[in-house]
Amino acid sequence: MIYVLQVMTGRESEVITFMEALVDKEYYNDVYYPTRKMQKKFKGQWNEVTEKLIPGYIFVESDEPVKLYQQLKRVPRLTKLLGRDPDEKEIQRLTERDERWLRKLMGVREGQKNQDPHLRGEVGLTLVSIDDDNVVHILEGPLKGVEGHILKYNLHKRFAAVEMDFMGQKTVLHMGIMIAEKKGE
Repeated sequence: MIYVLQVMTGRESEVITFMEALVDKEYYNDVYYPTRKMQKKFKGQWNEVTEKLIPGYIFVESDEPVKLYQQLKRVPRLTKLLGRDPDEKEIQRLTERDERWLRKLMGVREGQKNQDPHLRGEVGLTLVSIDDDNVVHILEGPLKGVEGHILKYNLHKRFAAVEMDFMGQKTVLHMGIMIAEKKGE
């Protein structure tokens, strides 16, 4: 089960380092913040960069959320564990639907854990094509199959604005796209 921690934006790596040092590993399986691949133009050239997908949040996989929460009290710079009730008996996890959606975006199949630590929590680029009528078609990548969640494309800046539910609220995420060259170009 995946739980969400809110931290100060820009301090995600620092909090993970503290957590790995101060929290017993028996209370969590994995901790990460999802990133996304984007394309940015520098000096006239498109370059692939990595950015945080949801700044200010880290994700923890745990089968012991109440015990994990007790341990997290020792971690500096941690703002809060989202979905915790005041008496600490119930901690809200990501819904199964949100968890499946997040794993799909990161390219992790059901029941599979991404074993490459460099790709852990990473949303890759989606390859798109544009037809002669300027209609965008998804060829491959994390947005394939979730076209109904795409609000708009910004082809100039090479991203798609995608709406998803995150902890019960509508959230718009920007996902990187890569435009396939037309045949003959």
